[in-house]
Amino acid sequence: MRKFGLALGLLLVTLTFAAAASADPTHNVNAPFTMSCDDGQSVVVNPGTVTNQSRQAFVVSSDGTISSTSILVINYLALSDGTDNLVLFDSAPGLTPQGLVTCTTDIGGGVTLVVRGFFTPGL
Repeated sequence: MRKFGLALGLLLVTLTFAAAASADPTHNVNAPFTMSCDDGQSVVVNPGTVTNQSRQAFVVSSDGTISSTSILVINYLALSDGTDNLVLFDSAPGLTPQGLVTCTTDIGGGVTLVVRGFFTPGL
């Protein structure tokens, strides 16, 4: 039942982005959202367009030291219902967690988006 909930959450996110893609002629379809990170900072990121498959999110602002010109490079993406995780990708499972940050955001329906990666230095 929990895996069904995670799959349903993924379906809802996919349909939301697909609907936004067809409604926005500028193709800047994904709205920024706030993530809370395990280093104590909150960051607003824009995941880019639907065609952005580069596993990154663009920093819009933060309440800490992360620059608004930084990029969040993601190597792990999952959906969690608090009990089970549906891992969408883990591109570097052997990568040491040193220097990596885990950030989360609630996407509704009891499902949390979990990303792990690093922030590039700002310009």
